[in-house]
Amino acid sequence: MRLFRRRMNLEAAGIEAGIPIIPLVIGEEAEAVRASQAMRENGFFVPAIRPPTVAPGQSRLRVSITSAHRDHDIELLADILHRVCPRLGSAEMASATQ
Repeated sequence: MRLFRRRMNLEAAGIEAGIPIIPLVIGEEAEAVRASQAMRENGFFVPAIRPPTVAPGQSRLRVSITSAHRDHDIELLADILHRVCPRLGSAEMASATQ
């Protein structure tokens, strides 16, 4: 968890990540679905959570990290997330989560 928090700069974005399921707010539904599909194409199951489960404009990716994931897996996950969603871990992302 610490490695993922650090690689994604989650503290700076105001995202709590002390739990194994980490919601990363993307915003628009289409963008979250696109990001989820891109993650799947890269070998990671990161579902998009969208309305009506969450409020409109608050669609998110649901990242789940388990003890089966090794540092290499987490590094690769973070690298691909940054490529797919460059806003993640930024100040802009923090304002979207509040």
